[in-house]
Amino acid sequence: MSTAGKKHWFPELLKILVMGALVTVPLVLICLYTKYYPMNYGDDEMPYYLWNRSVTESSDPERVFHTVILGDSSANAAYLPEALSEDTINLSLGGTTPAENYYVLANWLKNHEVPETVYLSFMDYHMVYDNMFFDRTVYSHLLTKEQEREILHAAQEYGEENIAIAGAEKELFFYEWYLPNKYLPALLNGGFNERKEANQKSFDSIRMHRGAYIGLTVDCYSDTDPNEYSSYPVNPFFDYYYRRILDLCQDKGITVRIVSLPKTGNSVLSGSFRNQRDGYYEGLCEAYDNVTYFNAIDTMPVKYFHDWEHFNLYGGWAFSDLLKQYFPEDFRTEGWSEATKAAVLDYMNRAEDAAGLCAFADGNTFTAVAISSKHLSLFEEGSGFEDTGLLVEEKNVWLKQPADVSITVQEANPAPDGFCIWSETDGANSIVSGSDVYSIVIDPFADLTVLILDTSTHQPLLVRNYMYRGDELHGH
Repeated sequence: MSTAGKKHWFPELLKILVMGALVTVPLVLICLYTKYYPMNYGDDEMPYYLWNRSVTESSDPERVFHTVILGDSSANAAYLPEALSEDTINLSLGGTTPAENYYVLANWLKNHEVPETVYLSFMDYHMVYDNMFFDRTVYSHLLTKEQEREILHAAQEYGEENIAIAGAEKELFFYEWYLPNKYLPALLNGGFNERKEANQKSFDSIRMHRGAYIGLTVDCYSDTDPNEYSSYPVNPFFDYYYRRILDLCQDKGITVRIVSLPKTGNSVLSGSFRNQRDGYYEGLCEAYDNVTYFNAIDTMPVKYFHDWEHFNLYGGWAFSDLLKQYFPEDFRTEGWSEATKAAVLDYMNRAEDAAGLCAFADGNTFTAVAISSKHLSLFEEGSGFEDTGLLVEEKNVWLKQPADVSITVQEANPAPDGFCIWSETDGANSIVSGSDVYSIVIDPFADLTVLILDTSTHQPLLVRNYMYRGDELHGH
């Protein structure tokens, strides 16, 4: 070939290469950005999946968790680790099924000491179909590529049509390589990095609460129409993975507690539903000597739920406290670490309802002092409150027990040693503990004032005043 011929095609080749680079380089950069900066663009579920993956893949030799919670969003809302014990962690995730949870547990066991107990809870429909495998599990890269394909192949074998969709292998390929057809919409909607701050806040919150995030709301379920449950079918695909979880736990010597979570108080559970549900799980108990089934509570009041299937913050705390009474051997640690105290205080700051707020004060680490001129339902028998016989501006003072706190009340007198509610003649109020003085605001017109105190320092951590509006107390 002549030199002139080479000169003729070389510029054309160079032009093609340059054009190819102009297309390929941005594509590669977008894929790399998508892979390494998911917190910048991911939706509000992304931080929870990323936290779960990070905590299962990493190990902390100084932190051992003896109780592990597995399940879906209903389990995430129901089990509050701070209410259970210092060595409890909640690895359940919204939208997941026994399939994903088997691998979460397997990954956890590779990097952590074997727990003593695993709790399992799933919504009814997560024993029937999986509607989040691609949109959540694969999208967030919660599991390894091999584990994703293993789930797909099992779904194809058992006919789980929501996972074994047409073109499923191609879908996995798109996600594995972070291709724009799957991630560009989120990048554009999220402005590439506009979600970073909110996602980081969510990540920090779930880390603080050791996995709990679904139920961190004080909204209350308001639908009065009955929720009816007539049957409890189980897809063979999920039975397969449920038994794989139990097999893994049996091999590792882990006790398993299968818990049927309570439903809203307006729910109607038919005899057929109960028989099918209980029959399935009791059959598992017969097949495995390390498994127990707990279904003592079918419903709880609707005030404990924020929708038809998920506890709110008050409900999660109440259910966790109740569960601890049934299985004290699983939740043995006493006292709260500084990290747990901070997490419980975060719950209190979220709480609005007076009774719900006071429920977080155990009388040991935190206690509640209530000041009211009325004998409210908050102080009824069984609430934990006792009348101190003291008065602050003609209002009775109540103390949540047990609490090693000796209260006195002084009005414009020298502060004594110990804990004192100090009321000045000009209406100012303080807490006086030894030489420490903490200013507080007790609204003289409030129907109820609640003080949350650190029982060791007597420092007021939260003060909330309530007024009646109709028949309900509202904080201000």
